[in-house]
Amino acid sequence: MNQIIPRILAFLCALGLVGCCKTYGSTDALIEKVRQEIPLAEADTIEIRYAGMTAEDNAVLLWYISGNEYQMHTYFPIECEISGESEYKFVRSFPIVMRDRCGDVGILQWRRGYSFCINNPDCKTVRLTDDTGAHVEMIEIDSYPYVFYTQDLPSEYVFLDDEGNELS
Repeated sequence: MNQIIPRILAFLCALGLVGCCKTYGSTDALIEKVRQEIPLAEADTIEIRYAGMTAEDNAVLLWYISGNEYQMHTYFPIECEISGESEYKFVRSFPIVMRDRCGDVGILQWRRGYSFCINNPDCKTVRLTDDTGAHVEMIEIDSYPYVFYTQDLPSEYVFLDDEGNELS
């Protein structure tokens, strides 16, 4: 009997903590959370904007970008759970993602696949090769930043311009 009451109290406290996670009502509201998560001295002053998201089950990967048209961009992906209609519960952040292979492209292995955030207007197509063959992801004009997710782990991905040439 002496151990039942402390166990019940511990359970109730744990249950209360689970329900008190902060939710964010929009992707813009999460920008302040991104500022808290990034390990940069200038995190309070840099421009950060929402780029897009990919989803799997009740989890979403939201991409944020810092920088402007005169700077190389830095990518900050965060994972959230969808709560209610359009609220997000922060789960975790990922290390800063920067790509210089073709510039302004962020790539993250997430869950069972890869998530891409493409902010390079010269990139018109992404060619992905996996166990089932080659697949092409077309990017529409004025769709930048463009975010997409592939559940299959590609053995290769290539970023192409409008003439089909590989970006370097």
